[in-house]
Amino acid sequence: MVAVAAEPRSAAAAPRARGRSGFTLMELMVSISIIAILIGIVAGAAAAARAGQKRFKAAADIAKLDAVIQQHFTWCQSLRLPGGGSRAVLVARRISGDMPDTWADVEFMAQPANEANFQSGPQRTYVGIWRSLRAANASSPSATVADAECLYMMVRFGGLADCLACSDVDGIGIGDTDGDGAMEFLDPWGNPIRFVLWPQQFQVPPGGAFFPDVSRTRPLIFSVGPDGLGTTSVNSGGNLVLTGGKRSGLGGHDGSDSDRRADNVTNFDAEAKR
Repeated sequence: MVAVAAEPRSAAAAPRARGRSGFTLMELMVSISIIAILIGIVAGAAAAARAGQKRFKAAADIAKLDAVIQQHFTWCQSLRLPGGGSRAVLVARRISGDMPDTWADVEFMAQPANEANFQSGPQRTYVGIWRSLRAANASSPSATVADAECLYMMVRFGGLADCLACSDVDGIGIGDTDGDGAMEFLDPWGNPIRFVLWPQQFQVPPGGAFFPDVSRTRPLIFSVGPDGLGTTSVNSGGNLVLTGGKRSGLGGHDGSDSDRRADNVTNFDAEAKR
């Protein structure tokens, strides 16, 4: 047998055998930094998309509630109402009774001296609900988010616009944020959806009067938005003044000097942009 000598490795092959087998530390750090930046961009875009979806849903939910409220508000203005005094006062009293935004108004209707003036179906229903809440807990319902609780009561139990079986509002969140036994509609951020029947001082955008002619005031439905702030109080005064006295206003601050209404969502936003 003839032995064959192994071919000697060339000088050119040697460097290839000692070639790199991985990344340097600097390259790894650069790669990790790029990946982190991309993750941040994607996460930011996803967060913005979620925020946009929540704002869109808040506007859609408010529009559903607004459709129920506005229909009854308009219908009340077409009624022939018995009683003395001007028609404007009679209509305001009927609307305030059918669409209260404070429990104080419902309590007012429940007083024996006032019952004769508040006999519509919705009004007697509200009085019954108020009495049931009081029977269960003497300190209930609270005034913390009374307007939101009244809004839920009106839409769900008041029969406004035949909405006792109103499937359009089934997709709106509900909860009891103050734990007083009275439910509220919730916005996508978990805040009560608020309601002001006579929002004469309402401003949208902040700083501009939305109702320069107060005789054309319409109910306001709004979400305080993702920061949960935007008003100091909602209608701290009563609406059922039979003399046509002052109506409710809307506060604009959270107790500090900074206005927090910019992210609020209301049923007048689209109109205000026109």
